[in-house]
Amino acid sequence: MAHYVDFFDGLTQPAEDTDFEPIFNTGSTSSSLQGVSDLSSLSAEAAEIVTWVRLRLGEPIVSVELSNQQIFAAFEEANLTYSSIINTYYAKSWFADLLGLKVNYDKNDLTMHLPEPSLQGLLKYANSYNQYSKPFVGDNIQRGFIRLVPGKQRYKIYKDGYFLPKDQEQISADDSEYSNLEQYMISTGAVSLEFKNFHYYRPSTYGRYVDPYSAFMWLDNYQQGSNNFITALYLVPIWQDILRMSMLKTSDQVRRSDYSYQVFGDEILFIPSPQSSHRIYFEFVPVDDSYEKREPWTYGLTGASLSAWEEEYKASQYITGLQNVPFRDVKYSELNSVARQWIRMYAFGVAQEMLGRVRVKYSGSIEIPGGNLSTDGDSLITEGKERQTTLMDKLKEELEQFTNEAILERKAKDTENLNKVLQYVPLGIFIY
Repeated sequence: MAHYVDFFDGLTQPAEDTDFEPIFNTGSTSSSLQGVSDLSSLSAEAAEIVTWVRLRLGEPIVSVELSNQQIFAAFEEANLTYSSIINTYYAKSWFADLLGLKVNYDKNDLTMHLPEPSLQGLLKYANSYNQYSKPFVGDNIQRGFIRLVPGKQRYKIYKDGYFLPKDQEQISADDSEYSNLEQYMISTGAVSLEFKNFHYYRPSTYGRYVDPYSAFMWLDNYQQGSNNFITALYLVPIWQDILRMSMLKTSDQVRRSDYSYQVFGDEILFIPSPQSSHRIYFEFVPVDDSYEKREPWTYGLTGASLSAWEEEYKASQYITGLQNVPFRDVKYSELNSVARQWIRMYAFGVAQEMLGRVRVKYSGSIEIPGGNLSTDGDSLITEGKERQTTLMDKLKEELEQFTNEAILERKAKDTENLNKVLQYVPLGIFIY
């Protein structure tokens, strides 16, 4: 009878803080992707969690068929779940700044830290597009030229074109000092050339601008116009000059044959027919076998080939996705009351589900002194799952309001509303 009375006065299994033993690895100094959990701080409330969960589930009136280790596991799962959700939304806000950075848990652990904004990853990502951009950038872009002959419109680009070295300080006027594109392709092993742009334009409109108020060419070669004693000069608004030059430019495009070119394989046709001998410069990209056959997965974020990248990857990894962002599990001892309460309630939900799975094994009712005890396993499983789902949905909804994008939107709205309020504030009289 004394044992029956003690059952209603105390817990079936009291716990001590030192009893807590985490299920997962607690190593916190490894620089690899394994063993990065840090759950040692959970032991600070281990005994209290066991007591609270057992009391919430009905003890000491009703025995709770869970061991302390099972409650510890629920508490640990709650902490890991909270860490996963928090880190996911953290990465969502900062991933553009994290992409391409080195993974090193000893030096750049991002848990509970604010990273410095960086575009390093996006610049690496965009580096492959440099050779296609205009104005031209990148190491693969080369320059060349074609010497136009009066009256000749069609040219063989590889035969008539010349290669212009980048390292040449001054461009020579003698075409014979340069090798043609066929010789350049043989020396470099290129199988073809990808031409980007030919600088073939009509003469500037400014050189043909005639002032209708005088009989001389105005602004000829950007110099002061010549005049004589019978010339009448008028001072007119500058916008008239701009409109007149724009009219001439539009007239050339609509009423006259504009300067253009067409490329047919290795031939180019210039329109209209050249009237003088001069050079037309262009940009091109040499295309070799490796350039044509390479696949996207044979190159890393560093831009190096797979063989070279593998050697570098062995020494240090790079952030390529959410799966290798250097996050550790958040320490329970460093969390505020809001976060701790979420973890406690989630741990209780997991414990409810665990207890329900134990009790659902029984069917019917259990005879106890004074009556029968019916099992509530199904309801405990349902309530536990619903509690976990509700907590996760609420946390994710709250975190959506704290992403960088959401914060900036609210800040902009606050600033806009503040400006509206300040419009109705009377200005003071300043006395000096």
